[in-house]
Amino acid sequence: MPSYRLLKRFKGLHLDSINAIAFSPDSSMMASADDQAKIVMTLTVNGRNVNTFSIAGASVTVLHWYSNDSALLFAGLRSGKLYACIVSPGAYAPREPTWICDLAGPIRVCLVDSTSKRMIIGHGISPVDNVLKPLNFEDPALVPTGVHISPSAPNQLLISYLDHRILDQSCYDLDEDITIWRVWSDRRIGASALSIKGDAFVATNLYDGIDFYSTVKHNRINRAALHIFENVLIPIEFIHEDESVLVRSSTGIAVILSTELGRQQQVLVHGSSHDLIQAVGYTVYRGWKYIATGDSEKGDNTQLQVWVSVDSKQ
Repeated sequence: MPSYRLLKRFKGLHLDSINAIAFSPDSSMMASADDQAKIVMTLTVNGRNVNTFSIAGASVTVLHWYSNDSALLFAGLRSGKLYACIVSPGAYAPREPTWICDLAGPIRVCLVDSTSKRMIIGHGISPVDNVLKPLNFEDPALVPTGVHISPSAPNQLLISYLDHRILDQSCYDLDEDITIWRVWSDRRIGASALSIKGDAFVATNLYDGIDFYSTVKHNRINRAALHIFENVLIPIEFIHEDESVLVRSSTGIAVILSTELGRQQQVLVHGSSHDLIQAVGYTVYRGWKYIATGDSEKGDNTQLQVWVSVDSKQ
């Protein structure tokens, strides 16, 4: 497992809570967005600012690149609006973001699948009729915390939900609009991620740590106790070709865990123990591994940090 060192610390790039970080499909650029609806594009290798977008109206809560296009970035807002941003590095006057649609806010998660030509959006706080939802649905409101499509099964959608513990992960057939299988959970799920291979699923539970699931056997295979967050929706993602997972925290750190055993591999200290690290990104560019972390501080205290693997090209 590679170790990481701090490459660059940005102060003043954002002046409000950083809600989302996303590296471009070709890994050459990083997009970050905040509570002032500001989206900043920087180069991965040196942090040079190449584009900045501002969207009036509400905080940006989600960033998602079109799967194979490093010039098209989607931005979801707390208000429920969805925009498309055309990224032109070095352009003197970048294009204004293009409005796509209005949904019941906030937009929580977004997925764009180029194979099936589908965009999946998890949004809102109230149940509506035309959504995929568990059977025997009851209050509280249905809140999706993750949407995933495996490359090996482009017609299957895996969804995690916040409060519905009896049916926290559901796999739907998008062609037939039916539930294929379910994984039962005894914890509320704050966020989830699907492995590159599609055979593993990981979720932050809002009680005592990280849960690892098998999408092949449809059961939980491990639980890693990790008291690094309070009752908040802290995202998580697979890194290192599925050998590790990266999780944010409400204690000023980001933690890398082994996927197989759930053991802690490295701690990235972003800020003080009171800082909420609520955005993170990972990519591999020209043989180097990069991790970005963003916090929820305000004004000059808002920091975006980029970490690079110490070992050379892997």
